[in-house]
Amino acid sequence: AQLLADGRRLPRFAAKAARATDADITAQADGGADDGLWSSLLDGLSSFVTLQRTNNPTPAIPPADQALQAALSAGQLARAAALVAGMAPDPQRDAWRAAAEARLLVDSILADMVVALTGDLARLVTPVEGP
Repeated sequence: AQLLADGRRLPRFAAKAARATDADITAQADGGADDGLWSSLLDGLSSFVTLQRTNNPTPAIPPADQALQAALSAGQLARAAALVAGMAPDPQRDAWRAAAEARLLVDSILADMVVALTGDLARLVTPVEGP
């Protein structure tokens, strides 16, 4: 359940990363420092220039993210992991996929054990004849 819940947040994180502004990228590149020539210039320019988006419709969700959301909402962990495997590398998605694949492996091993134990139990039980 936790993997499914975490997976539902993956498309939002990808969309947020895609909307990162140049100022965010510049701040990350210089370690987020607020002093220095670039930050002074940006502060000075911000008093003269205002950026505003026009015709800014709600960003479309890519088909791959829609399919991922549908698989996660349906509780299809294996399908969701396969969809993430086909996406571009992303550290957060890749970490989630590794955890999901580990969970699927554990579930598969447990299912195999249940089948084997049920078979063993069936061989040990002798049928009881009715009266």
